[in-house]
Amino acid sequence: MTLHRAELPPPTKAPIKITADQYVRFWSQELHGLCDKTELLDGIVYQMPADGPLTTYWNIALNYWLVRQTPSNFIVVPDKTLYLGEHWAPAPDFYILNDGADLARLRAADIALVIEVADSTLAYDLGGKAQAYARHGVREYWVIDPNARQVFVHVLQADGVYGEPRQAEFGDLIAARFIPGLTLRLADLPRIS
Repeated sequence: MTLHRAELPPPTKAPIKITADQYVRFWSQELHGLCDKTELLDGIVYQMPADGPLTTYWNIALNYWLVRQTPSNFIVVPDKTLYLGEHWAPAPDFYILNDGADLARLRAADIALVIEVADSTLAYDLGGKAQAYARHGVREYWVIDPNARQVFVHVLQADGVYGEPRQAEFGDLIAARFIPGLTLRLADLPRIS
């Protein structure tokens, strides 16, 4: 498939908003190989920073833990694009889907949990990204700060916002609200403590 210039908005000095479909087509034709990780956030393609050693280490430990602890009727998806709207396609470190979720027509109700490990992106992950996940109906969102060894737990309220996140420390036990039996204590992750 060739991406034709006519399919893209005309060039301007301001950011150009595109749809998730345009993003996928453009990535496969033009961007692939130029940068490792991008996200479509509010219609704008952002190049994301490379994962540092600390984030990589935590992601490996979390992946090991999630695969073993998540009940079999849920699907753990590591580091893949999450299509949540026409102009919103972030790539969280992890998301967990209800079994039977239709990836081609993903709905917010299919997403049980989104997890970000925020070594260098903490302020954005707790601010703008959290607000966007809430706007798109993500029911639970955890932000792990590997530097402070804390987890910020966001739960969607009836009014469609997260409100103030619960802050869990390294030794605290947290439970996923929409995944029965899934609990996490950062201190229990392999080789982290």
